[in-house]
Amino acid sequence: NKKGEKVKMGRWYSVFDRADDFRQHRTVLLLILLHIGLHQDWWQHISETPLGEAPDIPFDEEVVGEGGEPEAMEAEPGPALAEVALGSGPRQSVAQSNKDLNKFRSKFKNTMHFTSLVLGDAAKVRLIDAICFCNDPLRVQFKKSETQCKTSGGREEWMINMAKGEYIAHVASTLLVLDDADVMRKLGFKTAQAASPHTLAEDQRLVQLTFDLCLSLANSFLQSWMVYSDTLSGKFL
Repeated sequence: NKKGEKVKMGRWYSVFDRADDFRQHRTVLLLILLHIGLHQDWWQHISETPLGEAPDIPFDEEVVGEGGEPEAMEAEPGPALAEVALGSGPRQSVAQSNKDLNKFRSKFKNTMHFTSLVLGDAAKVRLIDAICFCNDPLRVQFKKSETQCKTSGGREEWMINMAKGEYIAHVASTLLVLDDADVMRKLGFKTAQAASPHTLAEDQRLVQLTFDLCLSLANSFLQSWMVYSDTLSGKFL
């Protein structure tokens, strides 16, 4: 985190900016947390840690560089994806969400203990990455718009572009994430020939969650622009 230990949440996309900064350091942080946890008795033995059964540790391609061989370093897949239903089920209030989160966190010694278990679970890390990648197109555009709207001329141009429906293309680009081969590679998808039945089942679950999230993002932003912009309704068809 470039701004210290606390994530600055001035805009909705701030957490995804921090995720980009943090991604290349995840494996190093996991090893540090394992060292701390063993000394603070989070676990009694190395076999009880996230490394105990040698799960697939997330691969930091930025650290190794283009000459690395991630395929040769991969271990067996980690635990299956957690049951998370994105965009489905009844909506919860912020208060209820915080209550559920606190109940969940009470199962762990502290935040560092919780973080070590997440970082040691490749399936959860893949899900986190999928959420970040799905938000990337709109995140990038919103940051550009924020800069553009700092001047009166920029704000005028932004409103005209909104009325023309140009921003609908940015929503469409969210769905195109699902067809981006580079994103799929970074999420660790394997070919049918290289994957085991367990990996295929996990991949199918991740694909479904990613697809649901992309649809939810597109739907949310389109509805917002239909209400708050001067875009002609026909532009949304």
